[in-house]
Amino acid sequence: MRRLTLWYALLCVGTTFADVDQPSEKSELQQEAASKQRLYELTSQSNSQLTENQKQFDVVYYGLDLFPDHVKSMLSGRVTMTARVLKEGLDQAQLNFLNNMTVDSVFANGIQTTFGHTNDLLTIQLDQPYRAGDLFTTRIVYQGLPSLSGFGAFAFDHYDGRPMIWTLSEPFGARNWWPCKDAPIDKADSVDIKVTVPDPLIVASNGLLTKVEERDGKKVYYWQERYPIATYLVSLAIHPYFTFSDWYVNANNDSMEIEFYVFRNHYEALRQNYAKTAGMIKTFADIFGEYPFIDEKYGHAEFTWGGGMEHQTLTSLGGWGESLIAHELAHQWWGDMVTCEDFHHIWLNEGFATYSEALWWERTRGREALHQDMAQNVYFGEETIYVENPEIDDIFFYQTTYAKASWVLHMLRHVVGDDLFFTILKSYYEEFRFRTINTEEFQALCERISGKSLHAFFQQWIYKGGSPVYQYSWGSDPIIGGNGYQLQLVIKQGQSFGPVFQMPIDVTVQTSTGEQTFVIDNSQPVQAYTLWLEEQPQQVFLDKENWILRRTELISTPQLRLESFEFINADGDEVVQLNKGESFDLLIKLYNEGVNAHAVKAILHALSPDIQLVSNVSDLGDMPFNSFAVNTDSRFRLQVMQDAQDGLAEFRVDLTFAEGAAESQFFQFPIGEASLLIVDDDDGLNFESYYEQMAIQNKDYAITWNVNKAGVPSDQTLKRFKKVLWFTGDDRSTTLTAEEQVVLQAYLQSGGSLLLTGQNIGYDLAENGSIADRRFYNEVLHAEYIDDWVGDDSVVGLQSDLVGKGLAIRFHDAFTAADNQTSKSEIIPLAPALRMMTYLPSQKVSAIRYSDPQTGSKLAYFAFGLEGVAGPRSTSAAEVVARILQWFDGMLSDIDIEPQEPTRSFHLIQNYPNPFNPTTSIRFYLSEQATLQMNITDVLSRSVYRANMGPLPMGWHKFEWDGRTNRGIDAAAGIYFLMLTAKSENLILLESIKMLKLN
Repeated sequence: MRRLTLWYALLCVGTTFADVDQPSEKSELQQEAASKQRLYELTSQSNSQLTENQKQFDVVYYGLDLFPDHVKSMLSGRVTMTARVLKEGLDQAQLNFLNNMTVDSVFANGIQTTFGHTNDLLTIQLDQPYRAGDLFTTRIVYQGLPSLSGFGAFAFDHYDGRPMIWTLSEPFGARNWWPCKDAPIDKADSVDIKVTVPDPLIVASNGLLTKVEERDGKKVYYWQERYPIATYLVSLAIHPYFTFSDWYVNANNDSMEIEFYVFRNHYEALRQNYAKTAGMIKTFADIFGEYPFIDEKYGHAEFTWGGGMEHQTLTSLGGWGESLIAHELAHQWWGDMVTCEDFHHIWLNEGFATYSEALWWERTRGREALHQDMAQNVYFGEETIYVENPEIDDIFFYQTTYAKASWVLHMLRHVVGDDLFFTILKSYYEEFRFRTINTEEFQALCERISGKSLHAFFQQWIYKGGSPVYQYSWGSDPIIGGNGYQLQLVIKQGQSFGPVFQMPIDVTVQTSTGEQTFVIDNSQPVQAYTLWLEEQPQQVFLDKENWILRRTELISTPQLRLESFEFINADGDEVVQLNKGESFDLLIKLYNEGVNAHAVKAILHALSPDIQLVSNVSDLGDMPFNSFAVNTDSRFRLQVMQDAQDGLAEFRVDLTFAEGAAESQFFQFPIGEASLLIVDDDDGLNFESYYEQMAIQNKDYAITWNVNKAGVPSDQTLKRFKKVLWFTGDDRSTTLTAEEQVVLQAYLQSGGSLLLTGQNIGYDLAENGSIADRRFYNEVLHAEYIDDWVGDDSVVGLQSDLVGKGLAIRFHDAFTAADNQTSKSEIIPLAPALRMMTYLPSQKVSAIRYSDPQTGSKLAYFAFGLEGVAGPRSTSAAEVVARILQWFDGMLSDIDIEPQEPTRSFHLIQNYPNPFNPTTSIRFYLSEQATLQMNITDVLSRSVYRANMGPLPMGWHKFEWDGRTNRGIDAAAGIYFLMLTAKSENLILLESIKMLKLN
């Protein structure tokens, strides 16, 4: 999960690097990242995903004919698109174009046609249905003020009192100023850009300038881009620039012009660093492969925005630092030539460009400069590099998308070795040039060339957050009966969040005559190693050359921890639970992963009132480094009270030694019989550990039943337990089978208490199930299913609910939750069930509860998976489960809780299909019997169709409108509003939707 907060502080590793003559220019890139994110947040209301229609054609060509008017801050233009049909029978084409722009007319293959322009989507009716492989052409004539002018995308601006117009469209800003299929996965093969401006303005753009025409005091600039290009890389920079050139000469002695468009008063300040551009191109061409657009140009155009933007063949620059120039130039290879297929994988653009800065410093200043630059990119935060949800997450979070992503390449380089790493880069260039790519494809390329499995590497560094903290200790002894020394090394990963990292680590051992480096594989929370040396070691360093994004801590004190424990009964047998009224011995096994500890003593404390300690002190003697000890000769002894409560007893062991004390160790052990059954019904996945941990945190003695292995538990099995927690995980088609429904219904009828949680239960039973499934969902779970996807990331309890009051939880945290909630459902309770929790900010119902006064059964149903809930203990899934179990046990008081009103609701769902021609379906839900009045009006509020329905019973209903008026005449193409009023004894509610009818 990535935060929307923008961070600016750079963290550095503890290693001190030698001073290198190299400027620190990261602030320009941080400013760039922050500015790009602000632009994205401004455009994020427009859908970033391809529509189904857009997946059915491939863009071949765009032609832009633009007339910007700086005086009026208006843009008018004509955009031509040619595309190839991918799916048989295509008769519409949808382009992204913000609603604030006015479309005057649209043509399909030269014939004026109808269109719709809603929800920032331009839907064009083609002149005929097309076969797969056919080409079609559209032309759109439009005008307007680009809505984000001045923030990015398209800006009417000034510099030094003179007009300036500039664009920056990453990630989804192209649609702000020209209609296009605005997704990086579909690159046009070529683009023509024609711009008419008043003299003396100069237009700089992509590709080659083929001609400039003069017309009535204006100039018309013709630019041609003949390499594939993503929409967000199409750009304009317009100003009365001062221009000058340089030349790049490649290994074949071919030359290419480097064009610079600069502010006149900046020339002297920037020319020294600009002069390095040709050398940078040569360096990167040597490392990666030839400059990708060698037949056109490279250049810079200054603009007033902070940082830079890698527009294809012509970077827009708001600074002239050497690192910034190198970064944006590298994007011509990584971002422009090879482009991430979507912004989940934006690190493939920005991480590569950021590491290219370090490669430039390495080539020009040496290896120390490489590490100096990487030290500025260190980030240890919890966010992931992979952007899970580009619509709400921070795509351009500098510390991950740029900085940490550059470390991924730096680490990959050391994992595979220099030779293979640079072979990977050149193969990447050759195999993916002018294409799009995702992380999985890049991983496969690296694995094929290196011959190594890199699954763990990419999973932990791209898809998970955090970084390793290597806490290590070591000792050495002479080899008995031989020469040399045996070095014992223990490494513990001490990070507070993130996975256990699997990495090779360089271990450098310093002796009196020099250093020796070993490479070890580290993949466990605690791992011990034995190394042999000819000389006595004096110091040991982990990753001395800083090839891993990590922190290291040399342990200098004893580090004792509880390795295991076992309870022994009077017969000398190990037990799995403590029986009431009996006595037991307790054996503990300690491990010392630090320096030698002397006179180790363990003191036992029982934190449960049901345990009486008879003997609670054990002496374990001395514990050298990397040794174990068991209190066999001084066992603990305890007595369990006869009236002890079933559950988990908690114990604490305090550890002391001559040199000080260790951190207290805690553990739990069951007393009596289990009261909670956890039913693992997640179709073979591994979510049970989340629920087992919840039970442990709540001190509930629980047993897990795995349906995938043991089959469906019988109703008799369930009845042995006062409480059942049943979860379905990601299962979407067999969440609750008919057999399971029978068992659950019988359990509830017998007075049992059930906590049911799963994100797909409503979809599976109510939307996609049988009549019997729907009846079970309505009559046993007392729920009505509304929708299969809720985008909210937070859930809060109702203040008016006995159970929900005060609860607040959130989703999507890879370190404390499953991070799997992709189809959270909206539901409503069916009386007499009650709302318990709602999503935020939508306030849609997420969880309900029901008590049966006749049987005494209780049900809590969550329309999402609690395994996906993150947070500390006070606002976590464990806290929610604890509250539910307290309610099951009758431990909650309803004092100060206002009784809930009966749930009454009326839901009108967006019509489908929309746009439509001629018929569309309208679905609505009634919480009780009601009569309805339907009125469909046009944009002038004139009634087109009216109907009265009912009385209709509680539940879902569907109405088909055939697009005709009450007089039987076909309604014209256009926008219509449907208003539906529901009336009953208890409610009068009105809902409306907007519909688009096409001819």
